[in-house]
Amino acid sequence: MENKRSHLEGLIDRYFEALVAHDPSLLPLAKNCKFTENTITLQPGVGLWATAGSLPTYKHAFVDPKEGQAGCFAVLLEHDSPVLLALRLKEENEQITEIETIVVRPQEGDPQEFVKLERPDPIFAEVLPPDERPTREDLIRHSDSYFDGLEQDTADFVKFDDDCYRMENGMITANNKAANIDANDAIAVSSTMKCAEQFEKKVFYFISRVRPRRHWLFDEERGLIVTNAVIVHDGVVLGSEIPGFGKVETPLFAKRPSSVVVMELFKIKNDKIRAIEVVGTTFPYGIGTGWE
Repeated sequence: MENKRSHLEGLIDRYFEALVAHDPSLLPLAKNCKFTENTITLQPGVGLWATAGSLPTYKHAFVDPKEGQAGCFAVLLEHDSPVLLALRLKEENEQITEIETIVVRPQEGDPQEFVKLERPDPIFAEVLPPDERPTREDLIRHSDSYFDGLEQDTADFVKFDDDCYRMENGMITANNKAANIDANDAIAVSSTMKCAEQFEKKVFYFISRVRPRRHWLFDEERGLIVTNAVIVHDGVVLGSEIPGFGKVETPLFAKRPSSVVVMELFKIKNDKIRAIEVVGTTFPYGIGTGWE
């Protein structure tokens, strides 16, 4: 199994080498390999394949040796502009049969906290003792409970570790211990709350649903699951009461009907969600992931 793990990790490295060379023929692609970038099916060689300008400066790889799937969050250049990439590869019979990518391309004025990323949190690579490893069913239960909690505005059935934090596109958005938080910014203040507190105070009241969802990577040895999903904003809730903060206005992005396609990596430890890393970007309302 370790040989398979090393092989898949090496496959990710080969992908980036081929990407920056703008040459998909350097990879063992199956004849019918499906490739998507930002939900759209394309031929390998276009999109970021044609514009990648560097190898990653940040790379967080994760693999599923049993299923032959590998994923990665990475920061690299597109020409001379930084982008954030979420990658999924599926290998069968020593050929890549599926490539799924989400490319976050910030517009002028958008946050670019991801450019500061240097190395993954080592907690994700921590190997759990055999008697503490979650089953595949446990991993799915935790991921689904998280998204169900988002939909239902509750933490009643979501088991968070007290030290759990969430990082979205390089920004700490839960359990943020930074000192320079604007006390008048409800979103910024909410990022200092612990994960369970955010759910309990209904911080995500403007999320309409999280559908579809697709669990695709399971690493019981490390307690990891990756889920791709669409977070849907119907755009009809204009404000809400948040305990301790009072009446807040819905942020502009959630006042507009939209769909946010995400790849979310969860670390499960001691039967609780210990850490979450997310890469995602906004698309037109009603879009899927391209793999339904």
